[in-house]
Amino acid sequence: MDFRIIPVKKRLPDQYDSEESFIVPVTVIKFFNEKSMGQVVTVLVQRLDFFSGRLKYTRAITFKKSIALFEDLGKIPPFQTDAIVHKKNGKLEFKVIGAYNTGLLEDLYSVQDYILDNDEDQIRRVYESNYQELRKWVGNLDSNISDLKEE
Repeated sequence: MDFRIIPVKKRLPDQYDSEESFIVPVTVIKFFNEKSMGQVVTVLVQRLDFFSGRLKYTRAITFKKSIALFEDLGKIPPFQTDAIVHKKNGKLEFKVIGAYNTGLLEDLYSVQDYILDNDEDQIRRVYESNYQELRKWVGNLDSNISDLKEE
């Protein structure tokens, strides 16, 4: 599934997050249970760069309860789901809390193959539209702060 055709979603503040945030598609690559501190577990995800559209690896967090849910659902990395992107202490943080049907509608209707006809220019325009509001929200914050450095 090409993440560029999956729209990001804006989340309004709720009981868990006091500020607005966004939902983005990710592939969970690995859990680092051995490095967990309390209930928080570091996770490696692959996501789109918000500005270039290229795939990149980013550190995120999840919770031991979420990992138990993933295991109950038979979700073993790598698997696709959504991550919440929120601002914390002037930085962006990524949080994976559930197993979602990321890109289900886009896949069901074969958006990439039949509607966009695998036309890279059209896919790029869809991506630009999907990420426009998120880019404005990110503003001048470093959206790559949690990324693994490319070698």
